[in-house]
Amino acid sequence: MAQNFDEFSIKEAMRLANSDAGQALYSAIKSSHSQDLQKIQQKLASGDIQGAKDAILTLMNTPEAKKALENLGGTSHG
Repeated sequence: MAQNFDEFSIKEAMRLANSDAGQALYSAIKSSHSQDLQKIQQKLASGDIQGAKDAILTLMNTPEAKKALENLGGTSHG
């Protein structure tokens, strides 16, 4: 069964972030959503974990993120 994005553990998220696939996903999102990434970083820095999580979930549902996930062999819903 496919795992939902919000079911990732911190350990899994770090493993993905440090992988080649994670770097490719980040690059794909960064090129068209740099302001959204900055907002997420600001929310994390201010301790607004729920706000950051909500923003990440929204960002992961963008066409760019969905395409990058599909290209990486991940799943996309919707």
